[in-house]
Amino acid sequence: LERLPPVRLALRAAVLNLPARIPRQTKAFLNLWRFYMVLDYRTGHLSSSISAVERHSIEMARFVELMVRWPWLLDSLGAMRGEESAAARTTLADLLDAVTDDERWARTVTTAGLRADDPAIRGMRTLFRRQGADREVFASIAVRYL
Repeated sequence: LERLPPVRLALRAAVLNLPARIPRQTKAFLNLWRFYMVLDYRTGHLSSSISAVERHSIEMARFVELMVRWPWLLDSLGAMRGEESAAARTTLADLLDAVTDDERWARTVTTAGLRADDPAIRGMRTLFRRQGADREVFASIAVRYL
């Protein structure tokens, strides 16, 4: 998968955004990405379509980047909100829905107990808005692993 040019570019972009680009952190990122890709393969979450696998690989790189860059936010992002279990949503799903609207983003961040002016939150929003991002694939990965 790493040989596919779009996947390679996504992995490179993620590595370049890591807070400390030291070999150990790069290796940890790649190992974690490979681990989750194998896990999705073995649990039947990968399509037989090469373009779908490529898209999945790219979004997995974004998800693992989120995990590596802001591990202290993962519990908050995976927290369920909503009173009824059928209507409950994760904080991450709400943030993904609000990412393009400044006012809605600020409200959602505040409701989640986070600060919109926090550099980590600003960086996370940039990650969510990255060009070519596929919100649906990213969200489906996040639901499984947060």
